[in-house]
Amino acid sequence: MKEKLAFEIKNLKCKYEKSPRPVLEIDSLEIEKESITFLIGTSGSGKSTILESMGLMNNTLINNNSLLNFYATDENGNNKVINYFELWKKDEKEISKHRRNYFSFIFQSNNLFQTLDGYQNIIMPAILQGKSIAEGKKIASTYIQEILKDINPNTNKKFDILRLSGGQKQRLAFIRAMIGKFSVLFADEPTGNLDWYNAEKIMNFLKEKKIEKKATVIIVSHDIELAVNTADKIIFINRKEAEIINKNNEKEIFSYGQIDSKSEYIKKEGKWILPNKEVINQNDLVKELKEKFKPQN
Repeated sequence: MKEKLAFEIKNLKCKYEKSPRPVLEIDSLEIEKESITFLIGTSGSGKSTILESMGLMNNTLINNNSLLNFYATDENGNNKVINYFELWKKDEKEISKHRRNYFSFIFQSNNLFQTLDGYQNIIMPAILQGKSIAEGKKIASTYIQEILKDINPNTNKKFDILRLSGGQKQRLAFIRAMIGKFSVLFADEPTGNLDWYNAEKIMNFLKEKKIEKKATVIIVSHDIELAVNTADKIIFINRKEAEIINKNNEKEIFSYGQIDSKSEYIKKEGKWILPNKEVINQNDLVKELKEKFKPQN
């Protein structure tokens, strides 16, 4: 048992069922427990694919002597290894139970239920995990006071989400994701609809609650500054080219994402360590990563 790890991945390819082409290739990736990891890369590099795969939302895994393990700790402090290739052989009920017990999600589209009011949306995960409505509302009220101060639910008995702005809905979805028990929080562009002030506020709140909950956080984002300011580790998904023979029996070049030894940036004692082991400051890392987004001729 690798007690310090949340996830361990080796020699893994991901592809969607009806496509002959891989979307993402991972040589090796380790994500430590209670850390914040940002996944960044150009459009189409497989950022959302890895989130879907690790979050058990979609089975894109190709098993070719591959490894994808989640190292879980239950409420009693017992450790166990969950092998994803074995888990996907089980029925949807068992897979859903795993998601519910260990994971929480923030999506790029807030996925709020339009027919429910704000409180009902927020407390749903807590209710599903056995908390009473009163307990859920008590926690929700505290979170609202911290990151939704511009809304006063007491003046709007229904707390109608249809009256909220896009940024307010995104923060409400963030509260919903944070309210229940979870070991891992997966977030897909969680600050995409937010101004810099509220984005920073949410990240500070996230870091605080992550410590309280002893949770691991995995975030997909295009926001390099946010990643550099927040993360313990940044994974830049590089692009790799390959060749296939298409239906017309012609050679075709395509590209897909790759996580390898050149992908990992680690923060240590306030400094960032590049894949080549060079140590740089935050500003220089922002410049370094922005260069990687430029088209390579």
